[in-house]
Amino acid sequence: MVNATRYAFVGYNINLDAQVNMENQADFDGICQLIQKHSPNLLSVFVDSVKNAASCERLVPPSLSGSIKDSFPSNLVVAGQAGFFLTNIVRPEFSGFTPVVHLPNRSADLVNAIMKLSEDIYVFDQTSESGIAKLTAAHIEDVAPPVHVVLEYPADLALTFEGESFVVPKANRFIFTYDPTNMELHLDEHFLAKKDIVNQDWIALVSGYHLLQEDILTDAFRTQHRELVQHFRDNASWLHIELAYSDIHLVREFVLNDILPAGHSIGLNEIELGLFAEESGCFVPTDDHSARLKRWYTTLPNHAVILFHCFGAYISIDVEGRISAKKTQDAFRLAEDVILRSRAVIRDGKNVSVASDVDHDGNPSFNLKRAAVPTALEHNGMTIAEGHIQAYYPKTLKPIASTVGLGDTISSSIAVGINF
Repeated sequence: MVNATRYAFVGYNINLDAQVNMENQADFDGICQLIQKHSPNLLSVFVDSVKNAASCERLVPPSLSGSIKDSFPSNLVVAGQAGFFLTNIVRPEFSGFTPVVHLPNRSADLVNAIMKLSEDIYVFDQTSESGIAKLTAAHIEDVAPPVHVVLEYPADLALTFEGESFVVPKANRFIFTYDPTNMELHLDEHFLAKKDIVNQDWIALVSGYHLLQEDILTDAFRTQHRELVQHFRDNASWLHIELAYSDIHLVREFVLNDILPAGHSIGLNEIELGLFAEESGCFVPTDDHSARLKRWYTTLPNHAVILFHCFGAYISIDVEGRISAKKTQDAFRLAEDVILRSRAVIRDGKNVSVASDVDHDGNPSFNLKRAAVPTALEHNGMTIAEGHIQAYYPKTLKPIASTVGLGDTISSSIAVGINF
């Protein structure tokens, strides 16, 4: 029996990142040999990516991702947007919620990695009277895990390929992805059978649509997912939808037209704002994120709360006044608290441990200040007034040392924070 009275649905895209370090010529040669054996057409793409230190992700056969993971020391961590949501929501700051994970892939590697995060993570379970059960080894199934092999390499690495020598100009990564679970957005049959247990005691954090390919977007797929997010909208107390980068027009169109209208809140960063503003036919000839955000907001079919984040600034738009100004402020502070406590930060060009970044009372010394309130906007018959917009700047934060999952951590912190 679940002790907490409130639950958080966490889905859809949860995968494992197998973190592998490429540190020398021998490592580079070994990776190239495995690519040549399992996916030869990828070799030139990989070499060019490393040579130019360009971040790159490619779908690969499971034999390649598995061989790299097995041939090099690796660290398996829970990842994906929903994976970062989960990693975040099990923190003590969010003890008021019990996470219930959408988990269609119940491989041993993934289940074990999730159980290491917390003993109080639940999954949908058709055999349970309540419809959910604490995740245990009994839920493990014999399937291949959804794995993204994240190969990281440092700057100034001197390498040779087929007689040509080069020096890697900067640190970056190459991601080898074998992940049909999330690339095709498989659904958890246990969730489909028990989704009616979702009620006002639940919030839902939903993401993962950016991984889709065009051939997945059939009419049946669109209808099913439109109905699912509407189910959350109608029954849960809050539905947060997190956007992410996709270079496929049809995917962005699907998210914009079929998914976003159901959201109580939408999380995005400046890159996603540009993509979806363009998809909406909304052109703002400025780099002013606030101006672009307001103009895009007026094109949306509903009045969702917008939770925008970029380096050094959080902006919210809430035309219908669903969340009080104080509640939003508290949620922003909570998000910054989580970031400071969970990550190293860079201060004046030096790495500073989070442990030392506290005031005399042991509280994080982030000292958020209220930014100047952006001006009001009237567009498409809608007025976004000063009182609808809140903007905050972290006063002392410099760029975060590690950005993987940063936006998802911020958005999920704010979305959960405004529901405390």
